[in-house]
Amino acid sequence: MSQSDSPLLIQPLKGWQLPLLQEPAFQDLLPLLQRSLLLQGPERLLHSLAPRRALAPDVLVAFRQAQQPLGLVISERLNRSGSCWQLHQLRTGTAVQAAGEAGRMAVQAALVREAIQRSRDAASWIATCSSDDNDRLAVLRQQGFQPLRRETLWRWQPAAACNCGA
Repeated sequence: MSQSDSPLLIQPLKGWQLPLLQEPAFQDLLPLLQRSLLLQGPERLLHSLAPRRALAPDVLVAFRQAQQPLGLVISERLNRSGSCWQLHQLRTGTAVQAAGEAGRMAVQAALVREAIQRSRDAASWIATCSSDDNDRLAVLRQQGFQPLRRETLWRWQPAAACNCGA
């Protein structure tokens, strides 16, 4: 059985997995991942006392082998009852990106599907992405997402300071 034939394993983020997520695709998410890990214990305790909005988002990590993360999805409840959830991040690692578009989309679809299945009380999901990100739109549509709103975002970038004649 080759590496690509081995089953995809998706599980909640564990502390021992954090050092495996040091590649550039996940680098900017490390503070959020650390926060999620640190708040898992208090989250379980508070949730057992009373239902409430989560302190930290849910993080699921996909692996084919125990030491090689393929991707991750970060999702979070948006309301107290947990009926509405949002996909914050959906990332794949360099090993999947090198495998090609089909492999990347398969891993992303599996991560989205698992996140949805793990939140049994969810009645609706929200995901955002750029309108020109055709791969992400295809993965989201494949999982049942439909576009509801389009926004045009304008960003002002001031001209670089000029030291003309100074």
